[in-house]
Amino acid sequence: MQTLTFIVLLAAFSGLIFVMSLFRCISKRSVGYFFIAGASFSVLFASVSAGVIANDYSALLDGDEIAQLSFSKLAPQQYQLTLLDVESGIEHSFVLMGDQWQVDARVIQVEVLGLNALYRLERINGRYLTVKQEKTSPKSVYSLSNQGIMPDVWGLLKRCTLCLVREEFGSATYMPMQDGARFSVSISNHGLLSTPINAQARDAVANW
Repeated sequence: MQTLTFIVLLAAFSGLIFVMSLFRCISKRSVGYFFIAGASFSVLFASVSAGVIANDYSALLDGDEIAQLSFSKLAPQQYQLTLLDVESGIEHSFVLMGDQWQVDARVIQVEVLGLNALYRLERINGRYLTVKQEKTSPKSVYSLSNQGIMPDVWGLLKRCTLCLVREEFGSATYMPMQDGARFSVSISNHGLLSTPINAQARDAVANW
């Protein structure tokens, strides 16, 4: 939150400088003010872009729990999933088809305006145990991100000179579904890790 506040203040300050420099540039036709306006606009663009990313992504702290998943069986190969986003405290409810669940995430290790490693949960989906069923049976997949809603500025920001991308990769983890099972999902610099946290989940993994 402190980083996001800093970015908002930086964007406001650079925006003010941009407007004042542009006005001076037009009124006095000064080349110096033109360069100041251009520089402040670059900072404004970078800070706004970073703000969008900071709003869409979360800071990655190595080993932190990021989600809890609880399952209730509705029918054969059909489960009610309650997914708790640990950081926001928001619960999501989905119906998954199949025998297993899978969570995908995107991890970015980047240095930009004080931000370091970031992650974003991308999607949750059901999986079938056999490839044959995977090809022919009903699918269930849901988005866990603001993708398609928030502006996609990441591609532009990667080209920004204020940004140094060290690594960018996708990660996934999957486990079997069982009635009453509960799982914890944590994240590290190497990706996602899922852990059974009750007897039903441990039993599902043991008989997988």
